[in-house]
Amino acid sequence: MIKTHRQSLALSCPQGHWFTADVLVTLNAGVDADLLYALNADGSQPITCPACALSWSISEPIGVFLSATDAWALLVPHALLHRAVELRAAALQQLRTLPPAHINADIFDMPVRSLEAIRELVQRTSAPEAMRAVSEAPSAAGIARAFADLDSVPPPSNRK
Repeated sequence: MIKTHRQSLALSCPQGHWFTADVLVTLNAGVDADLLYALNADGSQPITCPACALSWSISEPIGVFLSATDAWALLVPHALLHRAVELRAAALQQLRTLPPAHINADIFDMPVRSLEAIRELVQRTSAPEAMRAVSEAPSAAGIARAFADLDSVPPPSNRK
């Protein structure tokens, strides 16, 4: 079974207090759906400073396993959507270091999704549309296959 995984980060609150907080790295939405709904509307994770009780949020991507459809999606908070491709590559690098109980091979084909899209898929897991939405998302392997024939196309005569 795919497990939810947290990572400890050293953080500093806006008041300057240093502390360690656990942030989500992977989330099994079928088992820990409450954690999915505990995220802020923009996809960020709420954090509270233990020293001064000041609350704010941290924007970190989360690999979300949709157990009903047996597929992965990368949750990228709104503040980081402009870096979605870069964050997907970095997340895949980081997820490779996790124990096998936290991931499966399908994680490397995960599409980038917003929090709203992931919540909608979790709510509609029994509907066939939800399965189609995840399975029709282009995977990295599918994109590579689609553009593989471009390597054999010669460049235009006016370019070297």
